[in-house]
Amino acid sequence: MMSSDACLATWLFVALLLVVPATANDFASASMDQDFPLTSGLNILSVTLVSNQNIQGSQGSAIFFSNLQSVRSEIAVGIEASGSNTGNALFAGVGWEGDLLVLPLKSSQSITQGTTYAFSLVVVNPAISQSAPSISIAANGSGSNTFQGVSSSNLPAYGVDSGGTPLIAFVSQFVPLVDVLNTILIQLKANCDIPAGSVLNVTGEQASELIVLLKSISSGLYKTGSESTDCLQILSDTYSLAYFGDCGIFVNDPGILETVIKFDLSSVNAYTLSFRVLNPDFPQSSPDVAIGGTVVRTDGRGASYFANQLLEKDFSDILGIQAGAQILLVEQTKFSVREIR
Repeated sequence: MMSSDACLATWLFVALLLVVPATANDFASASMDQDFPLTSGLNILSVTLVSNQNIQGSQGSAIFFSNLQSVRSEIAVGIEASGSNTGNALFAGVGWEGDLLVLPLKSSQSITQGTTYAFSLVVVNPAISQSAPSISIAANGSGSNTFQGVSSSNLPAYGVDSGGTPLIAFVSQFVPLVDVLNTILIQLKANCDIPAGSVLNVTGEQASELIVLLKSISSGLYKTGSESTDCLQILSDTYSLAYFGDCGIFVNDPGILETVIKFDLSSVNAYTLSFRVLNPDFPQSSPDVAIGGTVVRTDGRGASYFANQLLEKDFSDILGIQAGAQILLVEQTKFSVREIR
């Protein structure tokens, strides 16, 4: 049978459980969205939050974000205004404490309970693709306050599903096919939307391959009246001319064939580039040719680089030459003579 003292202790313990409130989240709501989901690109993380408490800068308070480490190795994180009660007026700066991103309040500023605040963090996406991390937020220090999850709209961006989710990083690349004899025909389809002003490069995987490529197409060069740079004409017999302009320019001697995209390319559609070339007067094997370039942000805040990707070759027979459709494969024309009478 329980003693009266033990019974009293049990009732006191139950009473304490009833009167001591559970720890509440620091924020009634906290959300974060991004506007650029491609690797290595400048990215704006838009933060909106409403606090459950008054957070005083005079007490050395700060806001902490976790799981943003993937942008730590890039350029320093910046902070800028975004709407009312903006971040750059509230915070003394932004920096790292271990793996936490810390925004200390200015000593003269405070975050008022129930008021909506909005600011943006300016970061550079990691150079490799990644899934979106589970980002969390806390206030007044990381030791005594519980981190809570940050929500996101999960809306698409630049044609990437859920591309607005914070720090999802997506490698932009083309999926091309090649068919060539005296015309180089590049068929490509992007896996994200490519804005106008982006740059498309055709190059070689190795320096020696690139030299072979440029030797092969050098006879196809032309100069326009307004251009001082050698150009390779983009043919107008396909709709590619409208999207890519009328010529590709060689840069970086011996060079990369570069063309600027004039109109937005959608991830839904396939596109075609064709160049007229003259094959060299010597036989050669088909070189490895790659496609790459940069994807610009629509607001002009820099670009995202996508790695060179080898063009797939067409191994169809042409004019009786086995696998003659390979890009810039050149065979010597000759007869096999058995006897003269």
